[in-house]
Amino acid sequence: MKKWIIVMMGIGLLSVYSCSSPYLEENYQKGIQLITEGRYSDASVSLVRPMKANYKHAKVLYAYASAKTSGLDMREFYLRDIPASYDGPFSDEIRDFRLDTEKKILIAKLKAEEEAKKQKAIQPTINKAIELVKNDFALSSSVEYRMIRAKREFYPDLTWFYSAKQIGPSKFKVEQLVDNGKGESFTREWEVNISTKEVTPSNLAAMNLYR
Repeated sequence: MKKWIIVMMGIGLLSVYSCSSPYLEENYQKGIQLITEGRYSDASVSLVRPMKANYKHAKVLYAYASAKTSGLDMREFYLRDIPASYDGPFSDEIRDFRLDTEKKILIAKLKAEEEAKKQKAIQPTINKAIELVKNDFALSSSVEYRMIRAKREFYPDLTWFYSAKQIGPSKFKVEQLVDNGKGESFTREWEVNISTKEVTPSNLAAMNLYR
């Protein structure tokens, strides 16, 4: 009885394979053709079923087609599924693409590190620009004191924080991002000259503080 069940299961699996294999091959070849045409997004769709069935080189080709339509971070993710020793369809193109991706990732990393160093170097100046805004007098009190008073008297859930970026020699754009705790948020903007200590509101929300 057990042998009969095993035989029947084997026949069933063979039947499923024989029925599905032509479709897998059809989708696989279609994926290859779409990659040849540069239609990588369509190719990745066509290769989904062969890839899941671990059919021929579908897993690698799916990863390649998906990487070609992805940003740098996701490219790296998909390329992990392609062995360095891969020698199937499009192996030369994939190798060149991998090298190009690795180069771009390295350049992006170096740029990020350089930007981080630059940001760290000017952080004390950024802090100074923010302090100038906080202490700038809007009518009878400083900007920061008016925020504290508004929280105490009118908006108990009021939150705000500052950010700044350099926009020129000695000049910074300072932003105050505000959330009144009632589903409303907005941004105030100032231009700050570190050399002259001049603080100028540069959008309507900031200007309203001075009226």
